[in-house]
Amino acid sequence: MYLDKDGEDREINISSAICFLRGKAYEALGNCAQARLWYKAAIIADPLCYEALECLIENRMLTCEQETSLLSSLEFGFEDGWLSSFYSCLIKK
Repeated sequence: MYLDKDGEDREINISSAICFLRGKAYEALGNCAQARLWYKAAIIADPLCYEALECLIENRMLTCEQETSLLSSLEFGFEDGWLSSFYSCLIKK
């Protein structure tokens, strides 16, 4: 569990964490295609998994169109709507 901005407990999304760790492992092995697949799975499973998006962007694993498509497919909760705007600022223009 971790605390959100209001101090409430939130469960860590285990499937997202596992997908992210698989992405890190494939990245370390130099398999960018598999790393990209698992990072995308991690952020789709939990849009709050910022680290997965950060890896995709910093390692230039997605084209501009793919980044835009990924962000538009994410389903944010009502209180996390601001995160969509933040992510939009991070992607290529």
